[in-house]
Amino acid sequence: MQTVLRRDSTPFESYYLPLSGKVSPDSADFPLEPLSSNSSYSNETDTSWTYFLLNIPRGAAGGNIHIRMTSDVKINYEIYARYGGLPSLDSWDYYYANRTRSSDGSMFFTSYNSTEEKIDFYILYVKEGTWTFGLRSLNTTIIPSNDQTVMSVSVERCPKRCSSHGACKVALDASGLASYRFYIQHFQSMTLIRPPNFS
Repeated sequence: MQTVLRRDSTPFESYYLPLSGKVSPDSADFPLEPLSSNSSYSNETDTSWTYFLLNIPRGAAGGNIHIRMTSDVKINYEIYARYGGLPSLDSWDYYYANRTRSSDGSMFFTSYNSTEEKIDFYILYVKEGTWTFGLRSLNTTIIPSNDQTVMSVSVERCPKRCSSHGACKVALDASGLASYRFYIQHFQSMTLIRPPNFS
């Protein structure tokens, strides 16, 4: 995937788009169906995998990968993420299958109000380097409909922009190679500094 820097954002905030001419660089959202020709079929019946590779550059480590997927109908994708290799059903670092099956037990994985028609989660404090996301498409033998699934992949410093609780700030360490985020909440005449609020 190619990196597109966000306008008027903090350092290293960006979104990612497939290297295909089938998507517009003007939006962080892209449809999945036109990319299905790049799928590989597994040994499982009625399933296929589509892989996206993205690079977290040096200095962006400690940011958060934000994955969103929306559709007008029930989403028939499972998402598996792995650092440094291709994910599979047997080998992954984080995954989201549905509201009851995901990596929610991990302190580095947070999902937000996901439904059958919407997937929304963060992988927190990611390492720099190559991450691969495998989308496992279910029921591939069903005749395709006109419904469209839209996905976005981005790197953000503060999940949910600190949920509008204060101002999200970023500071570089002494080497200038790593950044840290925090939010400042103002109370009348005093200022309180806290870690990000992920709720």
